[in-house]
Amino acid sequence: QELAERGTALLERHRRAAEGEGSEEDVRRARQLFEQALQQDLANEAALLGLGDMLDLGLGGPRDAARASQCYLNARLQGSQLAQVKLCLQGLDKFAALLRTGAIEECHKDAF
Repeated sequence: QELAERGTALLERHRRAAEGEGSEEDVRRARQLFEQALQQDLANEAALLGLGDMLDLGLGGPRDAARASQCYLNARLQGSQLAQVKLCLQGLDKFAALLRTGAIEECHKDAF
């Protein structure tokens, strides 16, 4: 639990920093701490949510929405309502992307 708490503190510090002032080292370290916490306890809710957020946003490494979803789902299975909200938001984001793609395709069809 201590590793996840340290990771959460680093991630929060990065989020609160003014744009361009957040430390990439803090972000990388937070991601490492979340991953280490999950090696110790696969059901660590704070680590699952923190790593999920980082994966979903591409912080401290490449963006991986599928792996983020897996983290959120595992946290949800532990009873996390916040994880349920994050899963719903991911679904809405995917739906919005589909709508945007469809609208763009329609615009291109109408242009020709």
